[in-house]
Amino acid sequence: MLLSVPPARADPLPVLPQQMRSDPMGALSEARIIAIVRAQDPDVKAKRATARVSEGQRLRVRPYPNPRVIWNRESFADNGGPGGSEDNLALMVPVDLSSRRKTQERLYGAQAARGHAQAARALGQATASALTRFYEAIAARERVHIEDRIAKRLADGAEVLTKRKQAGTASGYEVMRIQLALEFARSTLRTARADALSRARALFALLALDPETPLAGSLVVDPEWSARAHAVDAGTETLPPPSVSLMRAAQAVAAEARDAADNAWIPQASIMAGPRFGTEGGTRYGYVAGVSLELPLFARGQGLQQQAAALGQQASSQADALSRTARVDAARAAIALSAALGERIRFEAATRDLLARLQRAAESGYRAGERSVVELLDAGQAQARVQRRLLELALAAKLAEVALRAASGEFEQAAPATVRGPHPLSRRPMGGGP
Repeated sequence: MLLSVPPARADPLPVLPQQMRSDPMGALSEARIIAIVRAQDPDVKAKRATARVSEGQRLRVRPYPNPRVIWNRESFADNGGPGGSEDNLALMVPVDLSSRRKTQERLYGAQAARGHAQAARALGQATASALTRFYEAIAARERVHIEDRIAKRLADGAEVLTKRKQAGTASGYEVMRIQLALEFARSTLRTARADALSRARALFALLALDPETPLAGSLVVDPEWSARAHAVDAGTETLPPPSVSLMRAAQAVAAEARDAADNAWIPQASIMAGPRFGTEGGTRYGYVAGVSLELPLFARGQGLQQQAAALGQQASSQADALSRTARVDAARAAIALSAALGERIRFEAATRDLLARLQRAAESGYRAGERSVVELLDAGQAQARVQRRLLELALAAKLAEVALRAASGEFEQAAPATVRGPHPLSRRPMGGGP
């Protein structure tokens, strides 16, 4: 076969179960990317730190106010004499019957849950972005393989035609035509190599890895997510991703704060009691006792009530927005995944026999002198375009799978165990059911 282009490797094309394979030592795989993003992404770490600040504030306001010990001395003179003094030692115990501490604790708890929801959302987006870059780099590498095979076949063909010209069985036009096609193929190959290198280097820079790290991945679509895409198309309802569940939790805690704020007007009090000692004219003993009571004339907890109500409305709106975005993204990704997989199967089936017949016809006609080298080149270019299209569909399907996984909340599984909601990939039929 003078100018035929062999089929591209089957790895990125069929939708088959993932086969177990050992990645090269230190290679960058999908699992390693997920682990790196969870541990190192600065935006996720910042949002987690914000949530921990709220948790610290919640712990700060939770305890009952500490009691206080008060000591004071009064000294006075008596008509120029030695005078005397009095010492007071008292224990002051606060009496907090209001709900201010409970309200503040719930407010900070709602802010902490909201922070964890934002961190989970940021983690899902960062992971999906990194995986998108990863599979685009894998596809760019596959494109280099395709272009390299094309260039090698054309180089072999140019060498054969040059020898035929020397033997007088090929024209100079044919040699120039195939050499022009070879230069075009080599230029395309160089561009493909530069694109693959730039995508790989951008990925390594994002993950702070050695630029020479090998990539270990495939564009094979997980059959589980292919089936799940059909389930989404069929209207199967899924449980919300963790970010939505955490935001709903923040809404619920804010509602508790709003209810508790109704008793925030109750004034705070303090009870004081202790011994008293006097030294004028001999030692005298007594006691001191008192009560301190706040007068709620101006501040009656109205600020806490408004803050709790506003925080609840904010969490509710954000939960609704996150839920809507997840549904829209899941629907779009499911349609894109099903369409890419279906089109790849259809396109490959429609072109397989056509390409084989076209190549045989071009080669036999060229050998018989019925066709020119231009037609032979056209047959080879048609086969190359088919391989590029199959790779394009494979990449589209894999990126749609990543988007569907992100919309389902798979990448948001690093939420704290104390606030983590139900598994986001569980699903139940629409219309109610267990």
